[in-house]
Amino acid sequence: MHLQGWSERDLLQASSSRYSTYDGGVLMDMESVNWKEIGAALAAPFDAKDIEFRPQGRPFDSKGKKWIRVLTYIDARAVQDWLDAIVGLENWSFDFTPISVAGSALMAAKGTLTIHGISKSDIGDAGNTEQSKSTVSDALKRAGVMFGIGRYLYDLPDAYAQCDEKGQILKDEFDKLKANYTKATQLLQAA
Repeated sequence: MHLQGWSERDLLQASSSRYSTYDGGVLMDMESVNWKEIGAALAAPFDAKDIEFRPQGRPFDSKGKKWIRVLTYIDARAVQDWLDAIVGLENWSFDFTPISVAGSALMAAKGTLTIHGISKSDIGDAGNTEQSKSTVSDALKRAGVMFGIGRYLYDLPDAYAQCDEKGQILKDEFDKLKANYTKATQLLQAA
C-alpha cells in the first residue's frame, strides 16, 4: 500500500508495530512476511553454475603434481539475483558507508542489507583488484551472510585442485570442483 491518498487516521493506525515502512514510502503488513520461509530460501545452497572458485595460498607438490587450496565463493551479482528471486527486487535494498579510503580507493565499508524493512550490516574490505568495487561487493556478500545467504559455504570441506607452477587452477579441474561442490551441498542438506 502506498502512502499517497492516505488520511492522517490511516497513517496513525498504520504506525502500529504491525506495519513497517521501507523504501519508496510504502507501508507493508509485517504479519504477512513469512520470515521462516524466507530465511530457509535465502539459506539454501546455490546451484553449482552460480559458484566461483579461486586459488588460495601457495601451490604444493603431492604425488608428482602441483596442487592448490581452492576457495569456493559466490559473487555479488549472484547474491543480487538470489535476493530478486526470493524476496522480489522491490523488497530489498543495499547501502554502504565508507570506513577507510586510501587516495581514491575505498578500502573498507560498512554494508547494510535491508529485506522487508529488516536491516543487517557487516564490514567489507578491498580485494587485490578494483578495490572500491570489491569492497562494496564484499560488504554486500557479508551482510547477506547475516540473513543466511551463502553461510553454508563456511561448512563445506576444504577443496583442492591441480594447478600450474604459478598457482592457477587447471581448466579441466573446474568441472571436478563443481561436481564436488554439488555432492558436498547434498550431504549438508541431508544432515
